[in-house]
Amino acid sequence: MAAPQLKLIYLDHHYWRAECARLALFMANVPFEDARMGYEGMYSSGALTFGTFPALVVAGKGVLNQTQAIARYVGHLTGMYPSDPFLAAKCDEAIDGLTDVSDLITDTMQERDPKRKIAWRAALVAPDGRMTMQLGILNGCGCR
Repeated sequence: MAAPQLKLIYLDHHYWRAECARLALFMANVPFEDARMGYEGMYSSGALTFGTFPALVVAGKGVLNQTQAIARYVGHLTGMYPSDPFLAAKCDEAIDGLTDVSDLITDTMQERDPKRKIAWRAALVAPDGRMTMQLGILNGCGCR
């Protein structure tokens, strides 16, 4: 069965939210349109169902939003998503863990004072910082 026509919509930069789908599609030789654009282009595309990005337009079916759903769909499409329920859950755990890390940075965007924002972010990446801990766990180092 041929893969559906796909269009991945995201900003023109390398951030894990779109990269996980881009890499899987590329590695599996699944053709897709890599639509990199600015915020205005994304919002005017009509594909941001939840007002969030990335978005994956699947011809003949509709649009997927939310990184986790896109990653899982592309994983199934490319054969990279495990059929073993435990291993599949471990994949989901990694994607959810990366989402938690992204949320830590997103929270800092509300701070308008540059010095306080820098201090907040520095605390996140300090040796005992929340981001350091979460990335360490995802990396398998056992940091707690």
